[in-house]
Amino acid sequence: MKIGKYETGKFVRYLRENPQFMDRVLTFYSSFDLTGLREFFDNLDFSSPLPPQPPRHKNYIENQAEIDRLVREPKAYPEKVENKDYLQDDYIKELYSESAESYDIIWGGEWVYETRKETMDSVEAKPGERIVDVGVGTGANLAFYPDGCEITGIDYCEAMLQRALERAKVLRGKRITLELMDVLNMTFSENSFDKVLSFYFLSSCRDPLRALEEIRRVCRPGGRLVIFDAIKSDIDEVAVVQYLFRPVARVLGPIYLEFCPPYLLPWDSFLDLFTLLAKVGFRVEKVKATDPYRTINIIQCTNKK
Repeated sequence: MKIGKYETGKFVRYLRENPQFMDRVLTFYSSFDLTGLREFFDNLDFSSPLPPQPPRHKNYIENQAEIDRLVREPKAYPEKVENKDYLQDDYIKELYSESAESYDIIWGGEWVYETRKETMDSVEAKPGERIVDVGVGTGANLAFYPDGCEITGIDYCEAMLQRALERAKVLRGKRITLELMDVLNMTFSENSFDKVLSFYFLSSCRDPLRALEEIRRVCRPGGRLVIFDAIKSDIDEVAVVQYLFRPVARVLGPIYLEFCPPYLLPWDSFLDLFTLLAKVGFRVEKVKATDPYRTINIIQCTNKK
């Protein structure tokens, strides 16, 4: 498989022969140093061993044995990437259930708050509108909706939803309904909602295409879908890093962020979201990347049906 001018097979072989290459991958992923990443790739000699240096990335050092095992698995790097059935529901539910109590502590920093606020502003929720928040999690978005909206939040992880229920109790004046439900099989009728929010959900979903089909079904014609998520970058060098990191993210989560403990949030770091949106029939209206690597994006779409 090629990503731009890069042959992924070369990188995979090199990584397996030089496991500490993943330390460099993680370091570049966390630093968002695009110039440094490009220079590193330009000077990489696949025929020579990786020049020795002490590992630098905290989560690589602490999880080296498991990371080395994951990248050496025979099926870790398929030639054809499918964004379906790569993640498993039972594993996702297990880890999200275990992290429900600590989730907001880890992801409650100022940078997350600002991004969340900007995403919620993109929804442009108005009184009287019907809005569904898919994968509502602990309900951190609920406070940002204006009074007068009919807000429905769904999640299939009971422990996360319980946290959202506790949040909703103190949000007086807001019309909030929270339901235990799988986005892949929503029980709502067609055209039930004016707007849909998907906040860091699709990259952690077993079948994001099926989820988008269901979202389109319950969203009225001309309705809005707003997505905040980690997706495959359109920068080739970054996409190579995401591909190499993919089998690690599937099990250990976003450990390229050194403050993030392992086994917290499994996700597919190589989610080709724009291809899926086009397949389903959503028209992308606006994209705003929130990082220099263009991996974390706020995406506004219109339902074309």
